[in-house]
Amino acid sequence: MKKIFAVLLSAMLLLTSVIAVSAYTDETALDVTCVASQTEVKMGDEFSITVSISGYEPIQQGGVEVAFNANLFELITDTKSGCRWLITPPADDPTSFYGTPMDPDPTGLTASFVFFNDPQDINGDIYELVFRAKADAKIGGDAEITVKPTLQDSEGENFPTKEVKVPVNVYCTSHSYGELIPEVPAKCGETGKRAHYECAVCHRLFDDKQAETTEQALVIPALSHVTEEGWHSDTENHWKECVNGCGTIMEGKSGHSFTWTVDKPATEDDTGLQHEECSVCGFRRSKDTEIPKLDHKHIGITQHDAVPANCHATGSAKYWTCASEKCGGKYYGDAECSFELETITEAINPNNHDGATEIRDAKDATCAQDGYTGDIWCLGCNKIKETGKLIPATDDHKDVDGKWENDSSAHWHTCECGKILDKADHTGGEATCIHKAVCEVCGSEYGDLVADNHKNTELRNEKVATEEAEGYTGDTWCNDCDKQIATGAAIPRLEHIYGDAYQSDAENHWKECENGCGTIAEQAAHTFGEWAITKDATATEKGIREKACTVCGYKVTEEIPVPDNEATPGTSEPNKNDSSSAAPDKTDSNSTTSEKSDTTDSEIKSTNTEKSPQTGDQTNLALWILLFSCSCIAAFFIVKKRHTADE
Repeated sequence: MKKIFAVLLSAMLLLTSVIAVSAYTDETALDVTCVASQTEVKMGDEFSITVSISGYEPIQQGGVEVAFNANLFELITDTKSGCRWLITPPADDPTSFYGTPMDPDPTGLTASFVFFNDPQDINGDIYELVFRAKADAKIGGDAEITVKPTLQDSEGENFPTKEVKVPVNVYCTSHSYGELIPEVPAKCGETGKRAHYECAVCHRLFDDKQAETTEQALVIPALSHVTEEGWHSDTENHWKECVNGCGTIMEGKSGHSFTWTVDKPATEDDTGLQHEECSVCGFRRSKDTEIPKLDHKHIGITQHDAVPANCHATGSAKYWTCASEKCGGKYYGDAECSFELETITEAINPNNHDGATEIRDAKDATCAQDGYTGDIWCLGCNKIKETGKLIPATDDHKDVDGKWENDSSAHWHTCECGKILDKADHTGGEATCIHKAVCEVCGSEYGDLVADNHKNTELRNEKVATEEAEGYTGDTWCNDCDKQIATGAAIPRLEHIYGDAYQSDAENHWKECENGCGTIAEQAAHTFGEWAITKDATATEKGIREKACTVCGYKVTEEIPVPDNEATPGTSEPNKNDSSSAAPDKTDSNSTTSEKSDTTDSEIKSTNTEKSPQTGDQTNLALWILLFSCSCIAAFFIVKKRHTADE
């Protein structure tokens, strides 16, 4: 019910404020004031505005209209801590007053009140507006809140009221300084402005150290014209300008005042030179104007150049002497010897340093530290002749020890000042299963291991194939990481290969397997062929015969005895029937060893030698024949036995 009444009351007040014509014309005694609790408000803080009236007759009803920037402020409408009516109802009729709460909409009539019975004198504080400066406001600075009360008497007549603007400056909790605004230099007759910051939100001003300031404090006073010391000149005039560079002529142009200045004095023997020079600005003209030669007044005039006094010795002024006797011992001050000098000695000049010097306190600049040229000291007076100058740091960074520094990905040099030089990623090298790649520049390891890059390998479990068992190529293992990297394969079992060549000894021949396993085949006793004479026996030398195995080629050799040359009795020819002189019996060729044949032949020869009768001796002939026959029979059985053994 109260809300409906408040709406109706507000509507009625709005309507009457628009169409009613006030009957009150004397506004001199009427006043509306609005007082803010603070005019400098930080974003997020609350403040209040108290609306007061004075000089009004009893009021029946009224309202307060408020307008403000809703982007910057918000009304606090809570009845306990927010906007509220300050009108006190009559003590004897406390229910006769009703005030509507504040409508948060910042347009139109936002709060109203009414006395249900008699109008009341409400001069004084009537309403308190409570605001909060928004903490997240995008703008700040100077703002205004407009307040206008609406008041009516019991007849519905509007009292004259005025709109009151309440200034409030809202500033940031954290200023946005932005870039430093450069200084605008002052000029002659024109002020400048110091370098400063301006908050982009609340527009407050700050000096170059970000201390808050004012517009007035930033003003640089206008400059006044200052006349320069030197002169400007042309061929006709000279003048002075303002040193501030504004171009203002401070001393107006005026003509030159020329006087002649001698550059080279004339003598009796030579002309002189002179020029015109302005006595005010020093402008020169008529340069190298000739001065006629002087008439002779003195003889043998000698010019003595000045010897400047220095820091440790006196000097002498420039002077002239005349060679005439009357001028002896006199010193003149000009080439005409027109006036005599009292002395030519000049006192020691502490500013004229002469002689040797040395530099002290010099210091070379480094990459990071300034150097110093050193002060030039005069060794004559031991004082500084010239002060040295700062040598800027070279910025020429070098790694003194030349050693690389590195981390897992890059290498670099470090200057003694700490600056990093020549930084680059690692490069080159080869990573293996146990070693990372080594950078070809700095020599340090980097990157990851390459698990399948094996450099040091060997075969394990390898086995040679034989005729009895298969072989195995072996597994490939990495000796670095001790991992098997390849599996071997089986090698088929070998077959025996005998070939065509025979092996032999004195009794047998056979074939051996060419694979080296030691297996033999085709083993058999030798099968010898017929004896073959390779060297015939002579009267003085034995012969040689041989026989070979028809299968393997194994050979057996033996000697052929020397023939017996003893002659038959009564003749000069050997006895052909004598068995000792006959050719070797074929039966003897079956002997298997030369050694045994030699023994037999020796025995035969020995027998023949020892038991043969002498030539012409017939006494033991029968015995001799018997012994020879027995020897032949014995030899036959021995040869036959060996032949049987060979077969």
